[in-house]
This record gives sequence, structure tokens and C-alpha cells, in this order.
Amino acid sequence: MEEKLTMKQLLAILAAGLFSFCGVLIETATNITFPTLMNEFQVSTSLVQWMTTGNLLMMGILIPISSYLKRRFQTKKLFLVAGFLFSIGLIVDIFAQQFTLLLIGRLIQGAGVGVALPMMYNIILEESAQRFLGLMMGCGSFVTAAAPAIGPTFGGIMIQYFTWRYIFICVLPVIVLASFIGYFCMSEQIINKHEKFDLLSFIAVAFAFVALIMGFSNLNQIVDDLVCVLGCYIIGISSLYYFTKRKLHIKNSLIRIEIFNHKGFTFHTLAIMFLQMTTLGYGLLLPTFVQIVLKQSATDAGVVLLPGAIVGAVFAPVGGLILDRFGAKKPIILGVCCSFIATFCFLFFFENLTYQLCMMLYFIYSLGIGLIVGNTMTCTMSYLPINLQADGNAVLQTLMQLSGGIGTSITAAILAFVQQGINLYDGTNRGALFVLIFLMFNINIVILSQYFAFKGGRKNEFKDKVVVITGGTSGIGKQTAIEFSRKGAHVVAFTVDKEEVCKQAIKEIGNEAFYIHCDVSKEEDVKKAIEEVVLKYGRLDCAFNNAGIGPDGVRMPYESLTEISEKTWDLVVDVDMKGVFLCLKYELLQMQKQGFGTIVNTASIGGYKMAPGFAAYGPAKAAVIALTEMAALENAAFGIRVNAICPGPTMGTELTKNSLSTNPHEEAMLKEHVIPMKKLAMTQEVVNAVLWLSSDQASHTTGQKIFIDGGMHIA
Repeated sequence: MEEKLTMKQLLAILAAGLFSFCGVLIETATNITFPTLMNEFQVSTSLVQWMTTGNLLMMGILIPISSYLKRRFQTKKLFLVAGFLFSIGLIVDIFAQQFTLLLIGRLIQGAGVGVALPMMYNIILEESAQRFLGLMMGCGSFVTAAAPAIGPTFGGIMIQYFTWRYIFICVLPVIVLASFIGYFCMSEQIINKHEKFDLLSFIAVAFAFVALIMGFSNLNQIVDDLVCVLGCYIIGISSLYYFTKRKLHIKNSLIRIEIFNHKGFTFHTLAIMFLQMTTLGYGLLLPTFVQIVLKQSATDAGVVLLPGAIVGAVFAPVGGLILDRFGAKKPIILGVCCSFIATFCFLFFFENLTYQLCMMLYFIYSLGIGLIVGNTMTCTMSYLPINLQADGNAVLQTLMQLSGGIGTSITAAILAFVQQGINLYDGTNRGALFVLIFLMFNINIVILSQYFAFKGGRKNEFKDKVVVITGGTSGIGKQTAIEFSRKGAHVVAFTVDKEEVCKQAIKEIGNEAFYIHCDVSKEEDVKKAIEEVVLKYGRLDCAFNNAGIGPDGVRMPYESLTEISEKTWDLVVDVDMKGVFLCLKYELLQMQKQGFGTIVNTASIGGYKMAPGFAAYGPAKAAVIALTEMAALENAAFGIRVNAICPGPTMGTELTKNSLSTNPHEEAMLKEHVIPMKKLAMTQEVVNAVLWLSSDQASHTTGQKIFIDGGMHIA
């Protein structure tokens, strides 16, 4: 995986982010306009809230098919469709003279955002280096979290000094600009033109969402229209049941629901859903409470959310940085505490709430949300394998929209129910108390969900394991070290890199990792290094023999057997073959004593299929494959597993970077003519293979060579 995102990738994320930003901006800005719209169009609270609920509902219907759309259509074409829909919806609202037309415009906008929103997180998940993933997910959350910081104030200013129509007028040029940026910056993807669309599943999901949202929206009518409300719930639940059962009998499902087999994903998703319900509940409650009960202006109602929304947006990437450095638990626990304390104080001081106190408590709540949301999303996706992450993202975004709609609907329903039969001031004041009780209930569900996610989400089988990685301060070795460390392992990197490089790498690896200067081609170095590890920890659980060198056209030229010098031959063979032999020798001696251990050796596709110009590298890597099989055969009885990985050209490694820099057409040639899957491997894909071979999931796998080459070895 690339260490840094390119400018085109950053602009693509920005373009998709602008759609999310504008979607949330309009949503929070129009919340401020509800009293004005109720007056102008003579509609009730429960009806006007469909400006938000209907938009979220439309997004919730379309986001589930984002995984299918990603596999079936080119991303840039989808983005243009999203831009067209959003723009049409804005134009409809600009000229709407009836509430029905206003609502139709919001539904069309929801369709546009529903197509575009998952793209931002898909790009981040696919393109970001693992060590920056928390930061990038935090930045993604910042994009959508910044909108609530601006939206209420923006809406209040538009109402007070212009008209509500200017909310849509101001957003229109931004959407047009974002559409053009996305079209020119989003990369082409491999698509499956033959994948069929599961229409029945889509209809089932749509029915479920519409029915459930309508059921929650009409809660205030449950006494007068019990049959209708219960009917909505029955239709919604029945549709979800049909969708789940249908999944078991078809090949290409709209959504692969096996993602819910991962408990960590399920519990973290539940936490995000209830957080979304709470946040959007506050977004509707506070502006309404401030205007009607505290008698403040529309602008003041928007400003009450501004400081909190700003701190929530700022702390999204800050929380991501904390996750990258210390893990997810600390920022999430701190965030949950802030949100709980703020909501508790809203209830405790309810009779004495002032404008300033509302602003301060919402500031504390939003600080907590900034620490929780992005980090929980990162944590949620980390439980899924790469091939399920697009489905996981689709489900997560869908449920966020559904829960946001439910939160808004329940809040509006409670207010509308209590307002019936009494004056607006008293009804809103009493209703606000019941809404706060509902929000406190949500926060408690969040706490329980996060607890169960961290406790039972996934057994961390590498916790306190002792792992040796040769070449562990750069490239694949360093990235693997970071992953082992994140999973709680004690990592020791064997390296010949310069001291400043090693210190920086160890800082990134974290978890008290350390390095030993060790030339793997020298027996005494290897012997002493292994002895030092065993002296410190008493054992050696896993080893990844990754150190290697080879021709790249920059540091070492491509040479044939008749061109290569004896010196270059010895250098390559000493590191790539002899180095693996020496490491195997002393690793196996220790593992035989303790009666367990796993070893992974880095071979190469070049050791399986010879290529011109790799005179020493190809034979040396072929020898690594043979050494792996010999070591596996001799040590299986000791409970030791030995396997090899055979990566193809891999993005993010110095070897591939240098090789591509010497020939600007090589990458295109590899994708077009050499690699059947039409793409180079990502560093994280290689890392995942190493972790799997080192884990108990591969407990009956030994003597294998695992190709991470996109099918090169069979082409």
C-alpha cells in the first residue's frame, strides 16, 4: 500500500467529502428553518421533520447497493450521476412553492448523497497506508462533522437576513464544482459488467427502511392509529426477514450479511447507530428548545450548536492520531465519558437551563463524539477482511442513515405528542425533558456496545507473543511489525538500517518494540540476536524472515548470468538465501526446545517464475522456497510450522518504487499484459498473508508457498 496518498487520490476524497459535507450542511441548516417552514407552509412538527427524515431515508435506501454499484460501474460515472441528482434536487427546492415540492427536492438530494457518500470511505480504506488509517478515517469524519459546525449558524443567517431558499442556492455551485473534481480525479476500477442486480433484495431493503421510518415518525399517533403504526413495524421487520432468508439462497447477494459474524463489527456498528440517533436528536431538540422555550432568534439557535460542532470536527482527526499511536480504546473511552457527562448534566440541570449552559454542555458532548465516531468506524472496519470491507462500509453507512432518521423521527414524535392540547411553550419544554431521557438511554446503549465490542469482538491471539522480523524497519517488514504490535505482540526488528531510520521505525511500531543491528548474512550476528531475544523474553513465538535485496534499476542493475559480477552474486545470495538459512537455523533451534513456533519466509514470484535480469535474485528466492519446504518437513513433529510468501510487484516497497521510476510504462505493462487481476499488490495484502500464516487460523498449514501476485504464477 502507498505510504502517501497522491494528489489525485486526495482530491477524489475531497470531492466525495464535499457531497457528504453539503448533505449534512443542508440537513443541519434546514433544522433551524423548521419553525419558519411550519409557519409558511402551515405544516406540523411531525410533518416538517420529513425534510430531514425523508432525505436520510433516501440515502438509507441507496447506500446498501453501493457495494454492488462499485463492482458494476465505473466510479467516476457514478459520481457524475450523483452530482446530477443532487443538483436537480437543489434546483427543485430553490423554486418550490409547495411543501410537497420542497420535500421531493430533499428526496432527490438524498439519492445523490446516497450514491456518493460511501465512495469517500472506500477510497480511504483502499488507498491509505495502515499506519495512517486512523488519521485518514478521522479526516473523513472531520469532513462530515465540520458541516454541523457551520450548518445551524449558516441556516440561521439565511433565515434572518435572506430567505431559506438561499441555503440551496449557496450549495449548488459547490456540488457542481465537486462533480467536476471527482470526475477528473477518481481512478478507473476493474468492474464486473455481468454481475446481476438483485432487484427483490433491493425492494425488500427499501420497504424495510420506509416502513420502519414511517413507524417511528408516527409514534405520536400510536394511540389514535395503532393499526397503522404497528403495520409499519410488521412490514419493516418482515421485509428484513425476507432479505435475510433470500441471502441464503442466491449467489450474488446485494449485501453479504456474513459481516455480522464478526462480533466486533456488530457491536461497534450498534454503538455508532445509537450515537447517530443521539447526535441528530440533539440537532433537532436544541435549536427548537432555544427558539421556543428560551425565546432566542433563529441565528442564536444555530450558534448554540456552533462551538460544539467545531470541537467535534477538530477532534475527529485528533482522535485518529491518538488511535494510530495508542490504539482505539483510550480515545473511545474518553469520548464516551464526555458524552455521558454532558447528557447527564442536561437532565440534572434541566429546570435551570440557560442559553450559555446549553452551549457549554453541547460543547462537551461534541468533544466526546469527535473522539468516538471516527475511531469506532476505524475499529469497526478493522474486524473485516479486505474482501468484505466495501460491504461493511455500505452496511455501516446505511445503518447510520437509518438510525439518524429514527433519532430525528423519535425526537420529533415525542415533541409533537407532548405539544398536543397545550400551548407550544409548555409542550416544547415538557417534551424536551422526555427527549433528553431518550438520549440518555441511547448513551447507555453506546457504553454497553463498546464494552462488548472490546471484550468479545475478537480474540487477540498475538497479545504478548514474541515476534522477530528481519528487515523490520522498512517496507513490508516495518508494516508487518506495526500490525503485530497493534495486536499486542512484542516485536524485535533485525536490521542494518541507519540509526535514525531505525529509531523512527521503532517509534511507529510502538508497544515497546526494539531493534537489534544484525547482518543476516553473518552467522555470529544472527546467533547473538536470537540469543538476546530469548534472554529478554524467554521464548520466540513467531519469526518473519523478510530481509532481502534485489535488482531495481536504481540501487542494483538488472543483469543476466553473463553480466553479473561475482561480488554482486555473492551479495544477493548471502542476504536472500544464506540469510534465510542462518535465521531458520537459530530460530528452529529455539523453537525445537520450546516445542512450538511459526516461521514465515519472504520468497518471491521471481523464485517461482524466472525472469531475465534477475540472475542472482531468482535462484536465491527459489532456494528460499526449497528451504521452506525442507524446514517444514523436518520440524512438523516439533509443532513448528514454516511457510513462505511469494509476493509479486508490491506498491509501497522500495524495490517496486525504484523499478517503476526507471520505466514510466512498466506499471501499465504489468497491469495490461502480466498480472491477470490487472493491479499491483498492496503492502497490506502481503502483511495480511503473513499474519494469517502466523496465526492459529493457519494451524494445519505448513510447507506452503502463498502467492500474493494477482495470478502472475498461473499466467
